[in-house]
Order: sequence, then C-alpha cells, then structure tokens
Amino acid sequence: MDKDFFIYNIPQLSGEFIPVDVIAKLKDEYSHVVGLKESSGDMRYFSKLLPFSGKNFSIFNGQDDLLLPSLALGADGGVCGLSNFNPLIVQVYRNIAGEEIEKAQETQMKVDKLMRSINAANFPSGYYYAFYEKMGIQGGYRAPMLQPSDDVRSEIKQALGEA
Repeated sequence: MDKDFFIYNIPQLSGEFIPVDVIAKLKDEYSHVVGLKESSGDMRYFSKLLPFSGKNFSIFNGQDDLLLPSLALGADGGVCGLSNFNPLIVQVYRNIAGEEIEKAQETQMKVDKLMRSINAANFPSGYYYAFYEKMGIQGGYRAPMLQPSDDVRSEIKQALGEA
C-alpha cells in the first residue's frame, strides 16, 4: 500500500478497542500510517496516545464535545461531525490557536449543548437531523436508522438556534 492513512479507533461502533501498543507498533512499522482519529471518548486512553504525535504522526480527537480538552492536552486537531454544518468546531480550534482560552471555553460550551441534543437521538440520526435542519433540506433516514423523536427534533432545533 502506498497511500497514507489514519487509524480510526471507534470502539462503540466497531466493538473493538485498539490497544495503545498496537497503535505504537503500526505507527513505527508502517510509514504510511500517518495518524489516528480517536473517537472512544476515553481521555485517559487519549492522553496515552499523545506522545506519539509529532512530525510524521498526528493525533485527532473524534468527539465534538471533547475537542477543547483534547486540544489543551496537545491533540493536533479534531475530526468532528459538527464541522460538516456548523462553524463552532473551527472557532474552538481558532480560539485555542490564538490563545483565546476564555473564548474557546465559551464556544466549547455551545458545542456541548448542541451535542447533548444531537446525542439524545441514536447515532447518527441526530447528526443527520441537525444537518438537514441547518442546511434547510429535506432528507431521509435509511434503515435501520430512525428519525429522532419529536421531542429530540425540537431540542436539536432549539440548540441549533442558539449555536
């Protein structure tokens, strides 16, 4: 294989948690393994991975509501679902890069509120609904994904309006 790629740790969907030593081995033995998207949400695990970050390997957080703490610990960035339709994620990153910690905290709180509403639905239907609502398009849900309940849709709409 001659293409660079990222390891993607998302045990809540894959059913497997990639051990730190396996990531270290892959990083060291294969030059085309250039980074990791870590989406478990386990910050202790995440912090064990951060020493791998450097010139040839990047560590990205995959949980929107953990972007600020991940960046504060030294993550290279985030690969976050909200960035598909909401500029808050980019703003958190820019605030941290500009050393505007209080602004980053305020923005992260908006992200957190929006994420609580999105996560009230089964993944990924909350994201789909928020995306459809924000972009003003009619979208559907393919089985087995279900549309969020009326209450959750209302909560997401309200959070989008405040974000």
